[in-house]
Amino acid sequence: PFAHSHVSDILAHALGAFWYFPSARTVLDLGGQDCKAINVDERGRLTGFIMNDKCASGNGRFLETMADLLEIPIEKTGDISLESQKPVIFSTICAVFAKSEALAILRKGIPKSDILAGIHHIMAVQCEKMLEMLSLQEDLVMSGGISKNIGVVKMVTKRLGITPKIPADPQMVGAVGA
Repeated sequence: PFAHSHVSDILAHALGAFWYFPSARTVLDLGGQDCKAINVDERGRLTGFIMNDKCASGNGRFLETMADLLEIPIEKTGDISLESQKPVIFSTICAVFAKSEALAILRKGIPKSDILAGIHHIMAVQCEKMLEMLSLQEDLVMSGGISKNIGVVKMVTKRLGITPKIPADPQMVGAVGA
């Protein structure tokens, strides 16, 4: 009852990223339930966005499911993926099929680090697809809890050829913007 306005999570991430980095023009919000690619102008105003809310392969729940499957704490998945010598190339980016495929690969004795690197690749591909549909403009800022995963960040950097800016507490960007 005390609220005077409403701020969508998309606008909140745009404003928060711009607050942290005034040079931000594209925001990649990698959250637990969905992912968003957002463009802002030189004043931090929202100019466009795309959501990946129907496919789980780009969000935190997908990463959590895979970490559980591999019996690895989610906070260690990024570092472990960096130990990969030969990342697994999954035949799909579908979260449901990738989970089945990961289980079969695990049973073959493939190192967990290689499986995780492949999972992070799937996530980076999803991010790249969203950014291709929207418009990738530098400076790119990553927000959301997945941005704390060094394996995902490095894979996104590799796929895009751009090093994203990441606030110290990327999961707080939306709250700051609100």
